[in-house]
Amino acid sequence: MWKPFDLHPEYPPEGIPLAELERRYGAGFAERRRALFESAGLPFAGTLDKVPNSRGALMVAELARERGSFEALHPRLFSAYWASGRDIGGERVLVEEGTAVGLEEHEIIEALADGRYLERIEAETRAALELGAGGVPAWLVDARVLIPGAQPHDVFERVLERLGYDAQDGERQAP
Repeated sequence: MWKPFDLHPEYPPEGIPLAELERRYGAGFAERRRALFESAGLPFAGTLDKVPNSRGALMVAELARERGSFEALHPRLFSAYWASGRDIGGERVLVEEGTAVGLEEHEIIEALADGRYLERIEAETRAALELGAGGVPAWLVDARVLIPGAQPHDVFERVLERLGYDAQDGERQAP
């Protein structure tokens, strides 16, 4: 189950310029990120000159969760940002993606304006941090083991096997 996690609550509402991240993480940050995605065979548009503040996307996702369209919206938001290079911090993009899965435009705008989901997002973020998550993705397996970051498939297989599951079919093995 996907849970909201505000990776950078300190980012301003308009996002943070890539130039700032280059200063923070060293020259070549953007190129290292692109190479990482390419080596994993993942789409990477990399066309934005900033990293958006994702709080609005998290709020719209929580609205979608309540309306039963989270499973449709979630991959659209990922694709909008990573594959298409769209600003998922912008109201226009969030309205377009949300209405595409059946949310009402006025509900999206109201949820963004009134912040009704912020407390939930902050609580889920705190809970994840308390478990040891410090970034995304983070995977909680069987409510017992936290796997941080993007990891190779065999890491998940080993964790499942240590927890007593068959890594191929996910079934718990007899003791």
